[in-house]
Amino acid sequence: MALGLLDKLRTNSDVDLDQEVVRTFDFRGQRAVELNDGIQAIEYDMPRAAKETGAYILSEALGFHCVPKTQIIINNQKKYARQVIYEENTSPQIDYTSKSRKEEIAALDIFDFIVARDDAQEYDNSPLAKNHIIIDGRIVLVDFEFAFDSPRSNVFHIEQVRGQQIPDYVIEGTKLFAEDTQLQEDVRARLSNSGLSELSIREVLERIEFLNSQFEDNRVTKITKKFISVVEQFVQSQNEKRRQPILT
Repeated sequence: MALGLLDKLRTNSDVDLDQEVVRTFDFRGQRAVELNDGIQAIEYDMPRAAKETGAYILSEALGFHCVPKTQIIINNQKKYARQVIYEENTSPQIDYTSKSRKEEIAALDIFDFIVARDDAQEYDNSPLAKNHIIIDGRIVLVDFEFAFDSPRSNVFHIEQVRGQQIPDYVIEGTKLFAEDTQLQEDVRARLSNSGLSELSIREVLERIEFLNSQFEDNRVTKITKKFISVVEQFVQSQNEKRRQPILT
């Protein structure tokens, strides 16, 4: 029986990508390798390696499971990352307008807010770079080269997500993370080991704490106009703090 997307992502989450390389090849202009157990992976150099790995760590810790397995590798004193390759297996003509798809996009917009993605997703069938792939009918996020810096002010795809229910797993995952100090410290350490700056890590944790404050006691369960406005104000506040000079 074929594995569904979540099964594939969770199965590969236990795979050690620090393996012998059987062959190297080009994958969409990026260096890639085939490993001893048959898994194929893209290789990213620093600093992008830190960002791709950081996105994967947060995707797993918060329960989104929306990023391919990504792992830091240290070889001959060189630090880089490997990310499992998933070929799209769905027709490129995807319906981005169905109710279930809009709820999925609402969740992924929240994830892209958490990781401060600064380049826009294209949730349509245009030929533009999409920063995601479709596997088994579900969206998998990729390409975090422009993440973990200043978040976009226009976080949400408003026409698609306004009024949509925020999936329970997003609210529950955020709440569980906010309540588990051990998990927070573990994630902080893993993000640091991946190579993300302390500023980027602190801001990620601030964004998660902010979301949890919004979700508490079911205050926010949908992507409403008010919620969008509050998120945009928070983004503006974080970006203003980034621009302030550091006092020594």
